[in-house]
Amino acid sequence: MDQDATFLPGGDFRSLVHALKGSVSSVGADRLTQVCNRVSAMSDATLRVESKNVARALKEEFEAVRHALGEYMAQARRSS
Repeated sequence: MDQDATFLPGGDFRSLVHALKGSVSSVGADRLTQVCNRVSAMSDATLRVESKNVARALKEEFEAVRHALGEYMAQARRSS
């Protein structure tokens, strides 16, 4: 995520965002799903202009989900 993935060839970035959206929606990560939806709806021109903001938003929400899932797993282990 630290690289400018919006410039991946052949629509790969959009494919990655689509795959991420499917994965995170299945675990209930609504905010990250919404970010993915907004990114998917952007035109190529807008995506190029907003690439740094897009990367930052995706990274921030991804980290929040990762943290929340880690907390969930730690709680589950303590409860077992």
